[in-house]
Amino acid sequence: MTLVATKPASKNSFRRLLLWTLKANGVVLAVDLSAFGAFLALGFDAAGLAANHFVSTTLLLASGIAFLVGGAIAFGSGIFSTRAKEQIFHKEEQWSVQKLKKNEQRAHPYLLLAFVLFVESILFSLFAV
Repeated sequence: MTLVATKPASKNSFRRLLLWTLKANGVVLAVDLSAFGAFLALGFDAAGLAANHFVSTTLLLASGIAFLVGGAIAFGSGIFSTRAKEQIFHKEEQWSVQKLKKNEQRAHPYLLLAFVLFVESILFSLFAV
């Protein structure tokens, strides 16, 4: 199982995007819950961790990281970043709308994952887990 976001095929793009998001969400949720279990194994109080909203906080952190990654991918092909690369690295890289759209499509899975994680963190926070 790979969690690398690639451009989905046009025929099943929504299905692949949703499937990738669910897989990545499962991995993030498994990591968060295993971290919760590790803290319990180290002797931390379960009620204290739940009262401090440990799982919802880690989900919110993961959501922020996913938003940053998706935004960086989408921003990386913008005209401003292309011009900055030319000035800093002296690269002759041409900006194009096709390249911008391609990178925006590559960013969609990360942005959808971030939205799902954000909603999950709100739900976990409401139910104090």
